[in-house]
Amino acid sequence: MTASISAYAGGLPVNYTRADINVKGTVKDSQGNPIPGVSVQVKNLTSRGTSTNAEGAYALTVPENSVLVFRAIGFKTKEVTAAKAGTIDISLEDESSNLNEVVVVAYGTQKRTSLTGAIATVTPKQLKDRPVTSIQNALQGVSPGLTILQRPGDLSRDASASTTVSIRGRSSLVSGGSNPMYVIDGIPASAQEFATLNPNDISSMSVLKDASSAALYGSRAANGVIMVTTKRGNGEKTTVELNANYGWQSPTKMAKYVGSGDYTTLYNEALTNAGGAPLFTAEQIQWYKDGSKPDLYPNTDWYDKVLRKTAPLSDINLNINAPGKITNSYLGVSYLSQESIIPNKDQNRFVAKLNTETTIVPEILKVGTNFSFINQNFDRKGNMSWTELNRSLPTSVFRQSNGDWGSIDNGKANAQTAGRNQARIIEEGGKAWDRDNYFQTSANATLTPLKGLSINGLVSLKYTNGNSWSFNNTLDPINDFLTGKPITSTQKVQNDMLEYWRKRRELLTQVTTDYERTFGKHYGKLTVGASQESNTYRTAFVGRKNFPNNDMTTVVSGSSNPEDINSDDDGQANRSNQQDWAMRSVFGRFNYAFNDKYLLEVNTRIDYSSRFRKDIRRAVFPSFSAGWNVSKEDFMKNVDWINNLKLRGSWGSLGNQDVVSIGNYFDLLNTGYQYSFEEAPQGGVWSAKIANPLATWEKVYMTDLGIDLSMFNGKLDITTDYYIKNTKDLLMRVPALATSGVNTSTTDAINSGLPLSNGAATQNKGFELAITHNNKIGSDFTFSIGGNLSIIKSTITKLGDGSETFDGRFIQKVGESIGSFTDMNQKVFLLMLLT
Repeated sequence: MTASISAYAGGLPVNYTRADINVKGTVKDSQGNPIPGVSVQVKNLTSRGTSTNAEGAYALTVPENSVLVFRAIGFKTKEVTAAKAGTIDISLEDESSNLNEVVVVAYGTQKRTSLTGAIATVTPKQLKDRPVTSIQNALQGVSPGLTILQRPGDLSRDASASTTVSIRGRSSLVSGGSNPMYVIDGIPASAQEFATLNPNDISSMSVLKDASSAALYGSRAANGVIMVTTKRGNGEKTTVELNANYGWQSPTKMAKYVGSGDYTTLYNEALTNAGGAPLFTAEQIQWYKDGSKPDLYPNTDWYDKVLRKTAPLSDINLNINAPGKITNSYLGVSYLSQESIIPNKDQNRFVAKLNTETTIVPEILKVGTNFSFINQNFDRKGNMSWTELNRSLPTSVFRQSNGDWGSIDNGKANAQTAGRNQARIIEEGGKAWDRDNYFQTSANATLTPLKGLSINGLVSLKYTNGNSWSFNNTLDPINDFLTGKPITSTQKVQNDMLEYWRKRRELLTQVTTDYERTFGKHYGKLTVGASQESNTYRTAFVGRKNFPNNDMTTVVSGSSNPEDINSDDDGQANRSNQQDWAMRSVFGRFNYAFNDKYLLEVNTRIDYSSRFRKDIRRAVFPSFSAGWNVSKEDFMKNVDWINNLKLRGSWGSLGNQDVVSIGNYFDLLNTGYQYSFEEAPQGGVWSAKIANPLATWEKVYMTDLGIDLSMFNGKLDITTDYYIKNTKDLLMRVPALATSGVNTSTTDAINSGLPLSNGAATQNKGFELAITHNNKIGSDFTFSIGGNLSIIKSTITKLGDGSETFDGRFIQKVGESIGSFTDMNQKVFLLMLLT
């Protein structure tokens, strides 16, 4: 047989004839096992094809020099040229088992097949297609043990405020003490920086869940680490990608207001059942029902009157990938605009990232840069209270028929319900805004002077600048609809202004050295490094009262009288504060593998933190882990349905320094107006907080046992872990006598004068399971279906010298989980049900 191929020369068809040849062979996997059902097709000639039999063999007649395409579920597609007749044996590489995938770990990378710690990876595809305004929310459900709690919330200047992220459960009693550490491109980052990341800019993400994998981050890794690597320019040509979205948001569920007819009927019924007299007459109830007197007996749905049904949301992303012979670059720009269901409340965010990588000397020296900028603006009018909105009654008027704000409730003027009108607060109560800017610049270099030896340096400088301003207007009184006279108590005669300035500077210098060698069946890699961080945070607060009008809003326009200086929870205005802290660290890791079967990893980090007194600021965090690639043993060669089986275990210690407030071991003094002599305010100096010079790190000791299993040529992947996480020296405020001279609250983190002391302990036990099925339909449609399960049991094992402390409606009690509900709440709830 022959095959005829047509081409064109000078516009005229030219036919080439190629002779057919016979080829045959066997298709096997990477372990030498035959693969049945492999599709063998001549490229661009669909009429020529076959499949391998049960022994993985095939035979086919094809045109000479044609390209054969080998496809099989669970394996990478392979193309081979059939230059002449004969035998062509093929080995297909596993596609979905991703054992050779490079995973980002602390201060480096490792092949997945050599990992011994509990590390979950998140692909860009898993994040990119999720319509969320925060990358934190996009992580929901992607990995067992990674809990994303998205509380229903409104817009705020903090993109991470409505989302709680925890890895393997909460273990700290201090609010915010269970947050993971975030690292972006090797640089520690805040939750705000992480939340505002553009999913399109992410190249890879790793979640370090156990002590072994997170140990190199030491005193900030007690709650796990989320590491992100952003994109660099790569590929063969420049690509430009533009994505834009526009939509509307609406609450999943809103409470429905009871109409005034039902409300008055039920209210009378409740009074009668309690032995009292009805409040509403039958005639009034009828007026509420028929709406005949809306100025006196309305039927007001306050949610409908005050809130919007939907709020628009839009975002646009531009990504430019520009590879080059010497320099690769990547530019990502995004803009988000989001409005609230509360009128006149919105935010917009602009994010830009520019990464470059330049090859100075091929295979010897590379230099990279990273520039990031975030601008976030948050604007609103008034200061609506959800509590007051929910207290508003359907029997009170929203607006009178003459256009005035409502003053009538149940046929009478009511100053309390009139002043509660949240639409009036939004429209006339005042205005506020926040302006936040984050700028980071960093440079890194990698020198490879010898084979297997690399020296890496990193310098990062980060600036944060924020400005918040709010102004509360004077308010004219609401007129009594019945008499036309003003209701004096609804008037606000004094306006006031608060303004804050925030400035932070963070400097990081870091150097690491890697050396890896292979000697026969032995592989070893050593990583050593050191880092120095410094952080300066400065704030200023100004505020005045009694401005001439609501349009003159700068501080110089306010009253200069000493009693008109504004204040907040921390004291009076016209003040500035500065906080400084630093950390110096050395760390190291050793990896060893024998014949790629038996794996060992040892990590150690030593931290010196200025948050603690000089003689106790040093902490050592060691960890050990080991793994056994069972599937590589000789006795597993004939187990065709198992592609990968690895057993692993780890133990290590971690710390948590971020819960310790800066200056916790200093005697801090406050200054301000404290006394009045002869009707003149006088300044004073006092101590509002007790120091604790012995406070130190919260410490975590974690044991982890895990199994990684891949079966049926990568069609089924299973990962499971069991862990025990013991947290000791937890910080808490030990109860003290009220005569101590300070605020003795054990739960009010802002105003309490009690120091944090290492007196509590918890234990978290957990089981994690992740199952993924990978498959294909035809040659073009690939799909993956996965699910995960996480079970966590958290128990408080020690609570200072006592057995319980109260935290508002929660209780911390030995033998119970952190943040359990108090019995008092349960009893009140039961009493409500009984009555």
